[in-house]
Parts: sequence; structure tokens; C-alpha cells
Amino acid sequence: MKAGQSDEPVSEKLQLSRVVSSLERNRLLKRYATGSNVLEVRTDQTPSTLSLIKDSVVVNVKLAEAQNHQLPVEDQSQDLVLAMYVLEHVKDFSATLNEWFRVVRIGGHLVIAVSHKEFQNRSISLTFFRNGGLPLKAYTSKMLLTELESSLDHRSYSLCEFKEDDELYDYSLPPEQRARGIYDIYMVLRKKVGK
Repeated sequence: MKAGQSDEPVSEKLQLSRVVSSLERNRLLKRYATGSNVLEVRTDQTPSTLSLIKDSVVVNVKLAEAQNHQLPVEDQSQDLVLAMYVLEHVKDFSATLNEWFRVVRIGGHLVIAVSHKEFQNRSISLTFFRNGGLPLKAYTSKMLLTELESSLDHRSYSLCEFKEDDELYDYSLPPEQRARGIYDIYMVLRKKVGK
């Protein structure tokens, strides 16, 4: 083994990380994609997640189409809005979150995933590849919750789940080395009242 190599190939660790990330996404979809109307907001080059949802009317909205903060669906018409690795790429968090929340029906859910700042700052080329563009912002849990609380009326939603998933993130690497593993933040909101 050469100096600086681990005994497990990087590609195997990356593959395992992707599997874990996919398992978490699948768990969220299985739990929250229970209605017939599902909207996915995604970046332009990110493949759709919603091929996993059966018997749903799925509307895919690419980020470029949603940047003006107008989604092509009626108020309170969606059982689930899914935005995986999108918030890092929006210019106006509050306007974007309010627009996503506008289309969620009362009792419906908004599922959001972002890469954690720790991972994103050390993996910019992977983030670029995964999301189809350089991120505008990086989040910690505190930053994400602070922006949420300043964007939505606290009486309009319940925070159902909030999770930092760093199970396979390699903390042993020095800061100057590229990160290995996945370090994501998942947030699920349930809409309590409409606007």
C-alpha cells in the first residue's frame, strides 16, 4: 500500500456513502409520499428522485424554472414537495421556502435535504457534480433552522424530522484533504395552516 492510501478504496467508500444517502432518501419517501400529488424541485442536472414513487402524479420542476419563485401548481395542491440538495443553489431562501410551502396542502409535507457545510466546503467538486452547479450557500443545522424560523410563521408548520446524517463521514482526514463520505441535513415540515 502506498503512503496516504487507506486500506479501503475511496471508490468503495463513496459507493457505500451513496447507498446510505439513497437509503435515507428512500426512507423519507416511503414515510411521507403517501398522497397522490407530489412535486419535486430539483437542480437542472440532478436526476429525479421520484421514479421511486408509485401511483403518484409527479411534477418535476427544475430549479431554473422555479427561480422566479412561481411553481406551476395551484395553492395547497401537493401532498408532498420534495427538494433534495436544492436550497444551496437558491438566491432568496425565504421567498423560495414560502413558494414551496404555498403549494403544500394542509397536513402535507415539505422534505428538504442539503449537504452540510462541513462536507460541502471540503468536497466542492463532488457537490458540483451531484447538483449540477456551484452552490451559493452552505448550511449548518443552526443556519438552516434560523433561516426556516425567519421565513415561515411558526404557527404554520410542525418540524416532523430534523437529522444530521454523518454516519459515513470520515472525520479522521485533515482539513486540507477532500472529504470522504456523506454529511447531509434532512428536514421535514408538516403544514398546519394555509396562508
